[in-house]
Amino acid sequence: MDWSTRFCTRSPDDLSEIPVGDLPRDLLPLRRSINQLLGKLGRSLTLERRFSDLAAHQLRTPQASVKLLLQMLDSTDDELERKAIIADLVTSNNRATHLIEQLLRLARVSHHPLDPMPVHLYHLMASTLAEVGNIITSRKLDVSLVGPESAEVRTDASLLQMMIGNLLDNAIKYTPPGGRIEVVLAAEPHFWLISISDSGQGIPPDEREAVFKRFYRLDTLGAEGAGLGLAIVADTADRLAASVKLSTPIWGHGLRVELQLPKT
Repeated sequence: MDWSTRFCTRSPDDLSEIPVGDLPRDLLPLRRSINQLLGKLGRSLTLERRFSDLAAHQLRTPQASVKLLLQMLDSTDDELERKAIIADLVTSNNRATHLIEQLLRLARVSHHPLDPMPVHLYHLMASTLAEVGNIITSRKLDVSLVGPESAEVRTDASLLQMMIGNLLDNAIKYTPPGGRIEVVLAAEPHFWLISISDSGQGIPPDEREAVFKRFYRLDTLGAEGAGLGLAIVADTADRLAASVKLSTPIWGHGLRVELQLPKT
């Protein structure tokens, strides 16, 4: 069987490379291009299957909780109990909504086509903080932003904003009322350094690698989450050729996140 027959009789699910075999020399460049395409398709389908499995697994728990609460609501005539169940339903629905939003963000990071453009880092940080200004005020947080207003980098603005938003959301969520958050933008020889430090509980050094895994949650943190915030940050940083590092702020407690963005 020659190479053309073998290729035409392949299964639609077979994304393995086309063997060189007795392929004519003139067709070798085409073979390389097709194999590159098959490789990209294979990786894309793997990501799709992995995402579908993760989404189905994680959404099963909140859905089961809502179903149980609805059954309890239907079977009770006690008004106080009904109000308590309705409050639990609202909480469960909020958790499911947050999880869905995070899953959509995760999918967006994996499939979003990059659109590099000049981004003013200081203005991006300031506008992102302004969006959560009400929360900062209500929790009486001491938030500061320091850095050169002329700072600029060429990158995908929407992905960078989503990553910064996740980091600031985490800092606000885990900083107690009256706490401190410090955002610093600094120029290094080959990259811009964005650091976000908070006075919260922090993350133990031996768990700072694990928190970037999907659906990993820290038992020591009181706030609830989907376990996707830092996973989204890590995936986004990888797409933007950036790096993320966790450490302890200079004041000795809490969490410091360092984000390095290439200048070019």
